[in-house]
Amino acid sequence: MGFYMEMMAYFASIIVLISFTVKDVVLLRLLNTVGCVLFLICSTYHDRIPLIILNLMVIVVNILYIYKPIVILWKERLKKK
Repeated sequence: MGFYMEMMAYFASIIVLISFTVKDVVLLRLLNTVGCVLFLICSTYHDRIPLIILNLMVIVVNILYIYKPIVILWKERLKKK
C-alpha cells in the first residue's frame, strides 16, 4: 500500500504544479483542490496531522473562491431571464 500512496503523492504534486501554469483562476483552484484532496488522502494514511490540517484549510479556501464566481455568473444569468 505504501507504494501506491507514494505514487499518489507524486501524482498530486504534478497536478498542483500543472494548476499553477493555468491562466484561468477557477480551473487553477479546481486542479489545486484535486491535488489537495490527493495529498489529504496520503497525509491521512501516514497520520500527518499538520499536513491534514493544511490541506483541509486549502481545500476550504479553494471551494470558497470557486463558489464566488459561480454564484455571480448564476445571478447574472437569472437577471437576463
